[in-house]
Amino acid sequence: MNADELAVATLRLAERQALAAEAQVFWSAVGSILTAVAVLFPVMIGLWQAFGHRLFPHRAFGSTYTFVGGGGELDSTITLFNRLNVPLTIIWWDIVWLEFKWWKITHEAIVVAPDVPWEEPGFTLSPHGSHTFTVGTEHDPFEWGREPTGRALYLRFYIVGDRRPIRLKVYPKSLQE
Repeated sequence: MNADELAVATLRLAERQALAAEAQVFWSAVGSILTAVAVLFPVMIGLWQAFGHRLFPHRAFGSTYTFVGGGGELDSTITLFNRLNVPLTIIWWDIVWLEFKWWKITHEAIVVAPDVPWEEPGFTLSPHGSHTFTVGTEHDPFEWGREPTGRALYLRFYIVGDRRPIRLKVYPKSLQE
């Protein structure tokens, strides 16, 4: 081998070694990313199961209503459905009109609240179960009238272990829910 051939062979060897080093760095990065995904995926599933009902309450809970105004022959009721696979204990509930402007609540008016002190336990919603709230009686009908513009009727309830209430839209129902 002469000097030129030796220089070319040395350059080719250096190029192969550089490509092998780049491939090693690439595959180690791919392995690190796959390891991170494999570790974080169960964590994300656990967080979703723990807090998913807070982010999307209309998917975790459902509601129907029967409002009879004026005559009061029948009770006005709201039924809450638990769509989760775990039982939930409700410690307090009330019904409120909420008015939203952009991203914040600008007005909140309590319509119906139970006559139960905070210390008394509420009720437990079984998995995929339901509970019916009576919001008006024959002697004291629920006069809900027409909904004011820009406002909606919500069932607000507290679950054991949560600091903030969950607000579930009752009326008017939108097409997204």
